[in-house]
Amino acid sequence: MNKKVSIIIPCFNGERFIDRCLHSIEIQNYPHIEVVVVNDGSIDQSESKILEWKEVLENKKISLIYIKQKNQGIGSAINTGLKYISGEYLLLLDIDDEYLQGALLERVQFLESHREMDVVRSNGWYVRKNGKSLFIYHECEKNIQDVFTALLEGKTNNWAGSYMVRVSSLFKFYPEREIYQSKYGQNLQLLLPLLYNKKCGFIDKPHMNYNQQENSLTKLMLKRVKRKRV
Repeated sequence: MNKKVSIIIPCFNGERFIDRCLHSIEIQNYPHIEVVVVNDGSIDQSESKILEWKEVLENKKISLIYIKQKNQGIGSAINTGLKYISGEYLLLLDIDDEYLQGALLERVQFLESHREMDVVRSNGWYVRKNGKSLFIYHECEKNIQDVFTALLEGKTNNWAGSYMVRVSSLFKFYPEREIYQSKYGQNLQLLLPLLYNKKCGFIDKPHMNYNQQENSLTKLMLKRVKRKRV
């Protein structure tokens, strides 16, 4: 397969996570990867840590595009990254999270064999201090047919690294490569237009580690999702 996968990684003061995050891309067994890291005004050593990885990744034939901007928030960082991507498939990844081996290859294989779908999601691990658990463990959630409604109602997760989307379909909705910037996250803006009239594929295999940080925005959102599921 020669389809390129683009990964946008927003980074704000993420120096302690950069090695783990970029190493998880280095170990992928898919041959056509483009990584766009957007430094959103970090004041730590994020820039130097990211640039240390440029040669390492390019030796593995993985393109690393580094962009630095003033701090404007994650939505702005993603919009900046969208201007630079050139792949047929797109993923977002938070700087403190990581992919597991095979994650990109298996998602590309799925979308290549399911041309009627524009989105595929996968399982993953919530990693906490006291252990880890799967994103999705109930059969009813694995078999959701209307993921659009499930996302709106908080009945399934929308974590950045667990979805891959088809870029050509995405940019039909966002020809200017601009999504709405929300303080509650950007993932729904990418997913909902593509899921309104189409099904979403599901790979029942952990493809990533979501490493929970204390007091993170995503952690607060996770609590809300859990309350809605009860």
